[in-house]
Amino acid sequence: MQSRFTHIFVAAVCPLVFCASSLFAQTPAGNSIEVVYNQYGSIVQTYNIDRLTGFPTQQGQGVTLDFTSGPATIVPSQNDHFLYVTAFANNQQYLWVYATDSTGVPQVPAVQTLILLGNGFSPLSIDPDGTVAYATRITQNTKNQQVFASIRSFEINPTTGKVKEGTKVATYPANGPCSSGADYASFILVGFNPSGTKMYDSWYCPYFYGEQGFYYSRPVNQKTGALGSETQIAYFSNGETTSTNLVNITRSSILYFGVPIQNSYGQSELGVASLSGTPLFNCTATMLEACGYATWETPDPSGRYVFFQVSPDNTLIAKIELGQQKVVETGNYVNGFVVGFSPDDVLVYTQDQQVLNPSTYSIYVFDPATGGVTYTGGQIEAQTEVRQFVPALRQ
Repeated sequence: MQSRFTHIFVAAVCPLVFCASSLFAQTPAGNSIEVVYNQYGSIVQTYNIDRLTGFPTQQGQGVTLDFTSGPATIVPSQNDHFLYVTAFANNQQYLWVYATDSTGVPQVPAVQTLILLGNGFSPLSIDPDGTVAYATRITQNTKNQQVFASIRSFEINPTTGKVKEGTKVATYPANGPCSSGADYASFILVGFNPSGTKMYDSWYCPYFYGEQGFYYSRPVNQKTGALGSETQIAYFSNGETTSTNLVNITRSSILYFGVPIQNSYGQSELGVASLSGTPLFNCTATMLEACGYATWETPDPSGRYVFFQVSPDNTLIAKIELGQQKVVETGNYVNGFVVGFSPDDVLVYTQDQQVLNPSTYSIYVFDPATGGVTYTGGQIEAQTEVRQFVPALRQ
């Protein structure tokens, strides 16, 4: 298979420092609590997780929140003192703000209910200092042929948790960078760098012959919430031979993972680029078997490790050696599919996708210094379908 990774990245004007905010470890305070939220319909169940053993403790019997229909998205504040819930009720989109108690359990009623006029808003993306948030708003023309996207800012009072909708801080032309032949156009906010001085977003453009992805960065004025001009930092394009494309912008590199579709078992490939977008090396099965045979990959918050799913119930942990330009095994595995990490990178959450009733989430203690994992039996069992599994760190 001819390598695609020698040309898929577009160099950035300035070095890139980050990817999604969820990919970066937070430094916990001494009394921090690891928290997980499971959403079942309009019910949210809270768990506290022991960071030394991985054992969960259920907090209460679940709290029924205000949304009544459709999907909802839960976003914890940076210190987990508030939950920001975006959902629909009575055909209108709302943003609810819930305070949480000392264990992270949301308290009702909401401290604020904000009507998002016009609908089409994404969940909030909160900057690292917790004082500004952003949301995309997407509208379509009457024939659903074109997507018009914008970004709006929201001021956050870190003491009360309440938000104030700000101004439209960025707009895009119809369908963004997608050409007129795209089946549709999708636009999302990816997150921030650790200092909150850059924001990252992406466009996804599927066509009948393949797909394209565009990734951009913008400078952020943390005092005013204003955004600067965008710079393209990464790009992928494929035809009919590749079914999976994952781009992750981590603390140390940009990762691209592609899985060919038919009759190509063992031909997957991980591309590694520098934070400026310059390609560094490609990992195929020749370098590391998992690079060629995995069907999915997930980097940890540090960006130094890649969790390769090599079978439905087995995920291998590999380390990215940038200096030596190679990916190496750590000898460590977790069972199932990785569904998340704790924000401080000390816990790994996996799901056994072969057991759905109840759904079982295993909790591993993770050492980001070595890539080692320890499992002592900690599990969360969900008797009904989990719509969201949200790790948080209460500080």
